Amino acid sequence: MDKYLEGKVGKYCFGDDITLADAFLVPMIGAAQRYNVDLTGLDNLTKVNENLKSHPAFEKAHPKNQIDSE
Repeated sequence: MDKYLEGKVGKYCFGDDITLADAFLVPMIGAAQRYNVDLTGLDNLTKVNENLKSHPAFEKAHPKNQIDSE
């Protein structure tokens, strides 16, 4: 996917507007980080993930911000 995004990536997966691809990317990267998957060289994916983590909608939806979170 990182290679596929070359030339398409902006602030988010496909430019500067959030798409469904971004909604799927965040949990995918989160799971990879939880299981210590080496993300070295996946610069497009990690850049987009960092941008999404600071977006208000994604911050609000983060599991740690849910009322039933421990």
